[in-house]
Amino acid sequence: MFYLSHRAIVRALVTAHERGAGLRVLLDPNRDAFGRKKDGVPNRQVALELHRAGIPVRWCNTDGEQCHGKMLVVEHADGTGTLLAGSANFTRRNLDNLNLETNVQVRRGTMPVLADAAAFFDARWNNEPGRVYSLAYEAFADSSPLRYWRYRFMEWSGWSSFPACRDRRVMPPHRAVLTILQDLTFSAHIRTPAVQVWCVALLMTFSKLRASSQMHPWMAVARYW
Repeated sequence: MFYLSHRAIVRALVTAHERGAGLRVLLDPNRDAFGRKKDGVPNRQVALELHRAGIPVRWCNTDGEQCHGKMLVVEHADGTGTLLAGSANFTRRNLDNLNLETNVQVRRGTMPVLADAAAFFDARWNNEPGRVYSLAYEAFADSSPLRYWRYRFMEWSGWSSFPACRDRRVMPPHRAVLTILQDLTFSAHIRTPAVQVWCVALLMTFSKLRASSQMHPWMAVARYW
């Protein structure tokens, strides 16, 4: 799973584990995004919750690329299965009808695609001789309270889409500002037109000034306003 952050799904996973269901969760470590470093939000924070609840968690063994798949495989007691796969991350932004996503669900079937999906997951979970697809939870464990509550605020407020949650600590200041403005501008939870217009105007102004001016970006903004 590329992004797992939806609180209802996190609670459902913990509840299912508590009633005896066998769960395995394979997550992207949220370390890289198109050549940029990320800080692990939200997957590492959700993984912390699941790990503490006793749910097995492993990380996709990425090296600059992303584990971009979004797939849920359920094996029922009667021998049938359910598969959910598609473009939607398990986040509020993707699942609460704020993004246009497309998923396919195969329900209670015995089709070959279900066996193929289960075999694909098993291979990634267990690894193969000479092929390390996944790593133990400890490889990217993160118990930081600050990052955990930042994830909770972001998921609750919608003030940032997780794909835009890049590690601003490794960015130049002007790139960090642009990232923040982009997060705010394209946040679907900001429903006040005046705020949206202001964010768009500020983003366009800052981007234009930075592209055309040789002066420091903060001086360019101050001079413009």
